[in-house]
Amino acid sequence: MLYPVYVHHDEGTAYGAIVPDFEGCFAAADSLRNLPAAVQEAAEALFEGSEEGIPEPSDPEELQGEAFQGGSWAFIDIDTSKLNTAKERINISIPMFALREIDEHITRLGENRSHFLYTTALKVIRGELLKAMVKKTPAKNPAGYKTPAGKTRGKKRAR
Repeated sequence: MLYPVYVHHDEGTAYGAIVPDFEGCFAAADSLRNLPAAVQEAAEALFEGSEEGIPEPSDPEELQGEAFQGGSWAFIDIDTSKLNTAKERINISIPMFALREIDEHITRLGENRSHFLYTTALKVIRGELLKAMVKKTPAKNPAGYKTPAGKTRGKKRAR
């Protein structure tokens, strides 16, 4: 859907964009060519987890004001299907042992099962979970690290 976007640019800075129909939606890109993708990403981030409906596009003539001076207006096609936060009930099958572990874990976190499952799935799909795991995993076993069998791994110690 085409939304009016206020675009501004100062010498030596990135192009900035404001989507007035989505309160708090701002984007920036190094080129005008990359601005539509940045606006889409900003809109998706803004609506993620939100229960609010998606507003219809405004007429840019109604949006004129002091905040929109010195730039220009563009219409950017925002894929609102990616902003849809309506919930849909689904039926999935999970082994009992896995469901118990999930429920124990979310009880400790204070979350609900549906929220945990969908946010974890999105993190896996987007690669965020793997990145977080790589940061926490040491590249090599440090000296003296005990394996589950109790053996010492790492640098050999002088005898």
